[in-house]
Amino acid sequence: QLIAKAEAAFSLLAAVMLLVAMLGMGASLLSSMRERERELALLRVLGARPWLIAGLVLLEALLAASLALALALLSLSGLLLIFKDALLAEAGLRMSAQWIRSDEIPLILAVYACAFLVSLLPAWRAYRISLQQGLMDR
Repeated sequence: QLIAKAEAAFSLLAAVMLLVAMLGMGASLLSSMRERERELALLRVLGARPWLIAGLVLLEALLAASLALALALLSLSGLLLIFKDALLAEAGLRMSAQWIRSDEIPLILAVYACAFLVSLLPAWRAYRISLQQGLMDR
């Protein structure tokens, strides 16, 4: 029962961390869209359609999520390889450094879904940028 409570606490902590990370990514994307208005307008001048620019923003968010997931999985595997003997000796926990378990796939998909949802507002703003607004001198 103690392990179940600890697992629930860690799950809650992971959910809060995901929320904070997604809010940070959304703020970062919004900020970068403001900074790149001129570049986005130039892409429009060169013939890029608004949906293509919005797609690039969505792709940027999904690539950032992919990089974060890869780093997290590599870190987890490395730490488990290093500390699995100590965990067994001290706490009696037998841990395997399996790359991705089947029960983690829904969590990974949830991270991608959150990244997609968070990037919708910046993508919409990039979609709506007007040429005049983006090319004005500031």
